[in-house]
Amino acid sequence: MNSPVPLINRSLLPDQQPSAQPLARTPGERVDLAQQTQGVLKQIPQAGLDSETVKSLTTLVHSGAFSADQLKSLGTLLSQLDPSKRQEVVLPSGMTVSQAGEMLKSLTEEALNPCEINQGRHAGCSVMSGLFVLANQDKGRFFTMGVELASKGRATLANGEVIQINKDSFEIPANLTENQGRFKNLSMSERVMMAALMHYGNGPAKYNFQTDRTTGMTVNGQEIAGFSGLYQHQYLKVMSGLFGGGYQVETDQQKAKAFLSQNDGKNAKGTLVDIKWSSTGAHANHMVVFMGFDSDGRVLIHNPWGTDNAGAVEGPKSRKILGSGMESLSAEDFFSRINGIVVKDDTRPALTADRDPSLDPETQIPQFQGVLVPERVNGFDYQKLSEGERKDVQREHPGRSQEPGGERILAPQAGGVEHTPNAAPEEQENSRLAYLKRLSRYS
Repeated sequence: MNSPVPLINRSLLPDQQPSAQPLARTPGERVDLAQQTQGVLKQIPQAGLDSETVKSLTTLVHSGAFSADQLKSLGTLLSQLDPSKRQEVVLPSGMTVSQAGEMLKSLTEEALNPCEINQGRHAGCSVMSGLFVLANQDKGRFFTMGVELASKGRATLANGEVIQINKDSFEIPANLTENQGRFKNLSMSERVMMAALMHYGNGPAKYNFQTDRTTGMTVNGQEIAGFSGLYQHQYLKVMSGLFGGGYQVETDQQKAKAFLSQNDGKNAKGTLVDIKWSSTGAHANHMVVFMGFDSDGRVLIHNPWGTDNAGAVEGPKSRKILGSGMESLSAEDFFSRINGIVVKDDTRPALTADRDPSLDPETQIPQFQGVLVPERVNGFDYQKLSEGERKDVQREHPGRSQEPGGERILAPQAGGVEHTPNAAPEEQENSRLAYLKRLSRYS
């Protein structure tokens, strides 16, 4: 009998990481860092920020979280906001000075208290869970990503690729106020960073923040339109952008449980977990962050729905809402709901804009779910689906058409097994389950 292959290298929070490189190693770098720090500290009170933000931002800079280059980026934005130096009302990013100031305020709050990071009413659980981990692991990189988006409209990710600001994430339609519709319960920095990363994950398709929908995504020449959230291969691309390197999802529940449970959960703190929040529908795949166990053995998680949206979906009966996005579930309930855990995989090349997973044979291996290819699923009987399953199909494929011999839809490959209209019931059920399992967008 073969022993299990250890797929997990490490989790993502700093106390499980190899020692980080010091931000300044040489005497020259230390001098540069000290000069940049002092310069930024002088700029903060003159940037037109409110007193509370001045105090919080000063605390953040004093924390030592920033490199000299990151402080230079912050200094550029502070100069753009400084009334005595201001030359333009609109920044290169397209933001007004007022919007950029609002962005800096909320970004500072979230860097100091990452638990506040949430997805609001958008299907952005995977992206915002990743940002929560990044803000815990590397405040400097988290903060600078937002600063650069506000200042110049683009930011460089850990894998060297560039994300760009989405204008529709900071410009509110005339018929909405700041706290209505898709903007409800989201700060400026949450909106801007979520939209930029969702667009990056969906690329080259176009993501619209105000509708939370993607259009223009084509697979093998056929468009898949009108969906929200990210498929698994799209989210793994975002992971590569946020943290560098390659990632995959371990779907074996026993391996996932063993990893999360070792050393009382301390080794796995910060692991992203895809759980079945609801049995069917939009929340059959929901991304949360494993944060360990409490004194009663309950599993602690960070849920990106946040406090304001926590009651939007009932979810597990064992759920307890603790506040600021922190929740707990009974261990039995939590582990039974695991669809998979996100793991670092240094053997897998990073997904980038130049590496289209839909054309890569590697994406057809079992653990790489969620890649759609056009095919006819014969033996797939839409009429026999439950109501919840039908809603899944309708949401995924609003333009499906019925044809003789079966329904032609965009569907993932069902494990390489061909199904015919005369297939045995067992085969038809396998086809159905394989299809439904791969409706794996995170919401």
